[in-house]
Amino acid sequence: GQVILDMGTGRCGSTTLAAAFRSVDNALSTHENPPMIFWQPQSEQIEFHLKRLGLLCRYYSVVFDAAHWWLNAIDPFFKRFPQGKVVGLHRGMESCVTSFLRLKGVEPGTPNHWALPNNGIWGPNIWDPCYPSYAVPQGLESDHYRAKGTQIQWYVDTYNRQLHELARAHPEQVMLLSTESLDQPQVADTLGD
Repeated sequence: GQVILDMGTGRCGSTTLAAAFRSVDNALSTHENPPMIFWQPQSEQIEFHLKRLGLLCRYYSVVFDAAHWWLNAIDPFFKRFPQGKVVGLHRGMESCVTSFLRLKGVEPGTPNHWALPNNGIWGPNIWDPCYPSYAVPQGLESDHYRAKGTQIQWYVDTYNRQLHELARAHPEQVMLLSTESLDQPQVADTLGD
């Protein structure tokens, strides 16, 4: 079967795209299937997923897996699945950051996956290793909304730059889509090919 990965920052439409792939005949579509792959991937995390995808494509004509963590694990994926494809989702910065802030909250004790551990403001969370971490921006220690928003902006910018570099390096295998374009008919036609 054909293996297709979806990657994006999160809050960018991956759940919607995974649901759309569930309607494809003889397809299996998963979204953030555990175990997680860390931002600094561990080889056993990657190997687990590659074996899982390999087994699944014996039984399904399309195996689709959506997770933000694939970005830093893409080289082993392409090595194992040279015909593999990637859909890279990206969303406008402001709407992506706002969505993360709404979902995660900003108050002290809420999760901030992008903050350094033991930062004295936000609590730890099991998902933290799946994201890069940044120091609290100077001068924003008491403005939790702006501090967390800035850290998320740094993450989204870093992620999307890497995603666009990946598309330039692998133009035949990586298709970039904006979240805002997912409801357009020509996108559905392209993905169906």
